[in-house]
This record gives sequence, structure tokens and C-alpha cells, in this order.
Amino acid sequence: MLCALVLASEGKNVMSHFNGLIQVLLYCALINYAVLLLWSGMYFFARDWMYRLHKRMFDVPLSTFHAVNYGGIAAYKIAIFLFNLAPLIALWCVSGK
Repeated sequence: MLCALVLASEGKNVMSHFNGLIQVLLYCALINYAVLLLWSGMYFFARDWMYRLHKRMFDVPLSTFHAVNYGGIAAYKIAIFLFNLAPLIALWCVSGK
């Protein structure tokens, strides 16, 4: 809100800045969801290959491998919502689109 007040006091169009932020957040969300789909797809379809690769590097047990991937996918999904989608929805509401 402070940024909007500063921009408005400088005589700039605040809505054009909101539209720019909306575009950036939308592209960030799309890229992050593509990464999430890639990770989930690799885990679902190439789980054995991923496990053999990580077992060679880290000597991780299978149960830990599953827990780390499941927790990582869940945490990444939550981070996408908190840092991309929630601000995007808020800016859409403020801009009236």
C-alpha cells in the first residue's frame, strides 16, 4: 500500500504498475506450476531411477526418499500459493479485473 501511495504522489498511473505486477506474478505462477508438474511427473513415472540416483549420492533409505519427495512437493505447492497465487488474487481484487 505504501508503494501505491508513493507512486500516486509521484503522479504515475498506479493501475499500470498493478497490471505489470499481475503479469509478473502470473508468469511466475505458471513457471512454478510447470516445475511442480515436472517434479511430480518424475516422481510418479521415474521413481525408481530417481531413487537409484539419490541412493548413489546420499545413501538414503527408501522410506526417507518417499517422505522427502512427498513433503517437498507439498511444501512447494504451498509456497506457490502463498508467494504467487495469493498476491495475484489480491492484486486482481484491487485492480478490479
